[in-house]
Amino acid sequence: MQKFLFIFLFISSFSFAQNTKEIVTILFDSNEVLIKSSEKEKLVSFFSNENLIIQAIIIEGFCDDIGTSENNLILSSNRAKSVAEFLKKEFNLSPNSFVGKGEIALPNNLSEEETRKNNRKAVIEVTFSKTEETKIESQKVTIDVFSEYKTFSDNLVVGDKIIINNILFFGSSTNFEDVEEAGLELEKIATFLKNHPSSEIEIQGHVCCISASFKDAHDRFTGKNNLSETRAEKIYNILLEKGISSERMTHNGYGRQFPIPGAEEHYNKRVEILITKI
Repeated sequence: MQKFLFIFLFISSFSFAQNTKEIVTILFDSNEVLIKSSEKEKLVSFFSNENLIIQAIIIEGFCDDIGTSENNLILSSNRAKSVAEFLKKEFNLSPNSFVGKGEIALPNNLSEEETRKNNRKAVIEVTFSKTEETKIESQKVTIDVFSEYKTFSDNLVVGDKIIINNILFFGSSTNFEDVEEAGLELEKIATFLKNHPSSEIEIQGHVCCISASFKDAHDRFTGKNNLSETRAEKIYNILLEKGISSERMTHNGYGRQFPIPGAEEHYNKRVEILITKI
């Protein structure tokens, strides 16, 4: 598998930051409560940090001054609720409060259209802490950090590993970022096992970006620091549903014990398949 990366050698130091507050603003189309794809990306970008420890979430919905005050209050409430439901579904995060604040008055000295567009929003105040990483760049090198990995089309032997690059997860959860892409990758695994009925595998889960103080990342759905294990177990359960015998598979989580040497940290958020029998 030929994937070349420019990487940086660095010295890292870790510390726990005090609680921080940050505002995330989500914009809506006129008279809409559905979150647009571009705005969902904002939420995913912020909340997918596996090192983020959420302390509190407060959501306030707003709308422009078009329509009656009564209807605008309902609309703003539904916008706040829409964001709250998204965070619960995708990240298992329950906001401390979500409320509609109604319409925002239109100042006389600003462009009406642009101002109203920016007033159709939900404002999310997030209180959090996280492990901070300080990086000091020293030199740049070019290496193939994936040269030891195989693909299912290779002539595999016991001990070979296949990295499942297109199975990506939302931060701190076992939810796939792209369900369709993940499904295609899982089908490749199932097809290989069905075509090689004597073969056996271990499904290995790994995480990125956590402090050396922790053995594993936090899974917001289980409430435990076992994210690499629950991700591996999810792949295991899906393959069971596809007809692969449990006697041919094991699954384990390795936290951040085995980062890929030289790889960018993002690539350590991964699932690997180890061939244990052919």
